[in-house]
Amino acid sequence: MQDHPKAMGAPGGPAGRHPHEAWIGHCNVADCEYNENTHCHAPNIRVVKHETHADCGTYEPRSL
Repeated sequence: MQDHPKAMGAPGGPAGRHPHEAWIGHCNVADCEYNENTHCHAPNIRVVKHETHADCGTYEPRSL
């Protein structure tokens, strides 16, 4: 099951990243390949529209 990611501001304030860039601060999709202790470690993400909210389009099932 996918859930929508929680977008956070850039660490260290706006000077830390491009002004229109966000990062994922918390991910509760435990079976995602990129989830390490609720932190997203994907090199980049794709956000997709799902009905009335955003979902993570980068989700990959964790390999066994």
